[in-house]
Amino acid sequence: MRKILITTFALLFLFTVAQPALAQADNKPKEPVFPHCIKAGATECQDASKKDACPENECGPLMCGITCACSKVGNCSVDDIMQVFTNIGNMVLAVVGAVVFLMYVIGGRVMTLSSNLDTNEVYDPKTDTWQSLEPMPTARGGLAAATIGNTIFVFGGESLTSTFEQNEQYIPEAGWFSHTRMPTPRHGLGAVAVDDRIYVIGGGVVPGASVSGINESYYNANFIPE
Repeated sequence: MRKILITTFALLFLFTVAQPALAQADNKPKEPVFPHCIKAGATECQDASKKDACPENECGPLMCGITCACSKVGNCSVDDIMQVFTNIGNMVLAVVGAVVFLMYVIGGRVMTLSSNLDTNEVYDPKTDTWQSLEPMPTARGGLAAATIGNTIFVFGGESLTSTFEQNEQYIPEAGWFSHTRMPTPRHGLGAVAVDDRIYVIGGGVVPGASVSGINESYYNANFIPE
């Protein structure tokens, strides 16, 4: 069984869970044990200017390990964001006892609309390793994604001068495939799969701070693997 979690940020992540091992030899349910914070530092963040890791007793299990600068004043780096993703992954593993857990991070940008990324990376918290995969055909941030079966569909995005209409699908171990483009190019939109149809809702039709109430759906009976 494969389950997927998606953020509303420019970066996308998902996890896969296969055959949860929730029972011990005596068939009694195993109590979930939340892992301790990776990079746990001092007992508390005393100085926001320091790069000490925020401990679990102050930041909680989701935020532990981020820098004090991120915790105290919101000056967060990519490493801080990745630390939060790692914490989420470890917490899910602790609860479901999964034997397969992978996190995909696709697209996004570095600070500005002129620095869109085509990156496609997967993280395995079980081995604490990253792997770079085939890049997304269209570099973009401010995108949305949804999943059907074991595949990822990525929609929209923005640059300095335009919004994207691209609809691109990633199938692990098979690569990227381009499909019928969105009727209305948008960024900052939301996407959700209901049964075998994907609804792409809201978002801005021009770059920057814009919004809309547009609701469009996508269906492709021939390109959704079982």
